[in-house]
Amino acid sequence: MLNQPIVDNDGNNTKEFWALEDITFEIKKGESVGIIGTNGSGKSTLLKILAGVTKPTCGNATIKGRVASILDIGAGFHPELSGKENIFLNGQLLGFTKKEIAVKFDKIVDFSEIGKFINQPVKNYSSGMYLRLAFSIMANLDFDVYLLDEVMNVGDTNFQLKVKQFIKNKKNKTATFIFVSHDLNTLISNCEKFYLLDNGKIINNGKADVIENYLYNSLLKSNSSFPINKHVTNKNPLLKNDYLILKEIKVDTNQNDSIIEDKPIEFSCLIETIKPFKIDIAFGIENLLGNDICYISTLISNVESEDKTCQNEHILISAILPPYTIKKGAYILKLNIIMNEKNPLISQFKALQFNVKKSNKLNSEMIDQRPNTAIIHSEWTFKRHL
Repeated sequence: MLNQPIVDNDGNNTKEFWALEDITFEIKKGESVGIIGTNGSGKSTLLKILAGVTKPTCGNATIKGRVASILDIGAGFHPELSGKENIFLNGQLLGFTKKEIAVKFDKIVDFSEIGKFINQPVKNYSSGMYLRLAFSIMANLDFDVYLLDEVMNVGDTNFQLKVKQFIKNKKNKTATFIFVSHDLNTLISNCEKFYLLDNGKIINNGKADVIENYLYNSLLKSNSSFPINKHVTNKNPLLKNDYLILKEIKVDTNQNDSIIEDKPIEFSCLIETIKPFKIDIAFGIENLLGNDICYISTLISNVESEDKTCQNEHILISAILPPYTIKKGAYILKLNIIMNEKNPLISQFKALQFNVKKSNKLNSEMIDQRPNTAIIHSEWTFKRHL
């Protein structure tokens, strides 16, 4: 029960609050699962129940095998004890004998990269050192299930690479991972399945499209992050200056408003020029995570100089990308317009959100194995020498 009342979904004051409600799911051995959702949706509470730290009010959570968890910085550590003493204390709390821990002690210290501080009290450790030591204990003792809450960016670059390699090696040995993180890039890299929580309930589950839908809905609520509209107008001051008016941007494939990954994709913009100048165009494409997918520009393409020279006129400028350059998913089209090869007139304008659908061709299985990689059409030659 809550000490202070809160307003429930019906607008009534209540002292009853369910951090999780009607949660039911099954994770099989060897699966890597990401738990996503906004702050307060119940992600960390769910991990604490799975770890046995929090007892559910009703229902139960059953896990088969030995469980390792990193839920809070320094959880299971005694601040007055040294790093060495806490390795044995933490290991025993996780169910290992002193003999088993002693065998792995040197590996734990080496993995943590804090060997010269191992005999110092952990109360003097930084948060990064806490996490590195905790992760090193978990990485070098054998578990069946790993519960990780926002710890994928532990330490410096070298240590993060070790963490990624550890996860890869354990996944190959059929260990089960359950991640909670706001770093969606990390989750996509490590997980095959996702659960989306909202107000303590699972509202969606499945593969990477769960994250895509979550991002799409989140961006819709953010005026600063999402493209203005599909058909831009000159009412927006970002799209009008002393030299030009941007009239329209669109993605056109002539495929009944559907973009299929095995078809060419054409991007175009209609511009009204006000003063004479030499124009260059660049389109950038990013996914909903903000990762750049590709960049195309007249600055690095074979476009005749006279074609770039503008007078007072309307110009439709188009670019076509080959099939499979952009894979199945949701994307944002960005635009740059450059004057006289160096002066930006419109820069990084997020103009358009568009979706690419999966191809139904027979070779799509090979393509699906490379979900984040452009498949580039190129010229090939076979020369046989006698």
